Order: sequence, then C-alpha cells, then structure tokens
Amino acid sequence: MAKKTHGRTDTPEFKVWSSMLFRCLNPRAHNFEDYGGRGIKICDRWAESFQAFLDDMGERPGAGYSIDRIDNDGNYEPGNCRWATRQQQTWNSRKIRHITVNDQTWPIREWARRLDVSEGALRHKMRKLGSVEAAIAHYSTHQVASWPKQPDRIDVDGEALTLKEWATAIGSSERTLRRRAKDLSISLEAAIRMGPSQARGLNVSRALQ
Repeated sequence: MAKKTHGRTDTPEFKVWSSMLFRCLNPRAHNFEDYGGRGIKICDRWAESFQAFLDDMGERPGAGYSIDRIDNDGNYEPGNCRWATRQQQTWNSRKIRHITVNDQTWPIREWARRLDVSEGALRHKMRKLGSVEAAIAHYSTHQVASWPKQPDRIDVDGEALTLKEWATAIGSSERTLRRRAKDLSISLEAAIRMGPSQARGLNVSRALQ
C-alpha cells in the first residue's frame, strides 16, 4: 500500500516519521541494528500513513523535541511514543530494567560494554536463547565474578541509580553533588533533588523537563 503523506513532506514531523521508517525497515540504515535489527517494529497504522502518525502524535512542541519510545524495548505505536527533549530521552534510557547475574546488576547497555559485544548482538542472543540472563551468561562465562563491585545505588522518588547516573541525568557532576551534600550538611538524595543548580533549588522532576 502506498504511504499517505497528505502534502506535508517539508515538515519536521514528516522528517521524524520517515527517519523512523528508514531505521526500522531498511537494513542499509546505519543504525538498523539498534532498531529494526533488534526487533523494534512500527505499527501498521503509522507505517502506512503519515497522517495517522500525525493524528496520534500531534505536532512537535518545539524544535528541540524528537520521538521517544517510553519502553525502549517496545515498538513505535500509540501509547508507547511521545515527543521528548534529548535530556528527557537520556533520562528515559536510564530507567530501563536492570539485570542481575552473579550478584552484578547493570542495564543491558552496560552489560554489553562489559562483555565487549554490541548491544544489538546481546539482544540477538537474548532472543535466540529466550532471556537476557541466558544471553549474558553465554558471553560472560566466569569473568563476571571477577569484575569490580558495582557502586551503590541512591533511591530518589522511587528511582535507584548510581551517583554517576544521577549526575548525568540532571546535568551535574558527581563532584558537585558530593560537595553540595557536604557543604549544606544534607544527604546525597537531597542534593540530587535540588537539580543541576543549587542556587535555583530545582528538584529532579523539573530538571528533567
């Protein structure tokens, strides 16, 4: 079926839509391995009609927004997509589930880095073996137990991340957060809630918007 564009091929929304199709459906796309190559699909309604995509998503709120999948392992479809800033997308990527193997707990991307394989290869092995844990065990053999102990996680409003991950998520640094906690005699959790600027007193939720 011919894809319906309704004469809006010069709009930012159309560029987002066409890029989505390209990376999910065209094996020649440079990032196909991270999308279509690992099973990310586009619902038929959006794949067949730009207008349907626009009706469901609406126009971008601004120039700094692009399409974001709420569930990073889910498909491009209504209910799993939103317009988000780059910072919001970075934050969303931190919220993927963590996998524990041999008392080591990391996101899938970090497991891939530590195992010296691509994330796409790890996900492919996951589908072949039936679980993320089995795929990690396949690549890790006995090396996982010898890795350094992972840093403690800090729980803020239900999200448990390392201090480094929190610093990245709110646009700060580990050193700044530690110094803030020490200088103000507050916990690291309280320092994180203040956001990237102590003077402005931003909380985490505002800093990530």
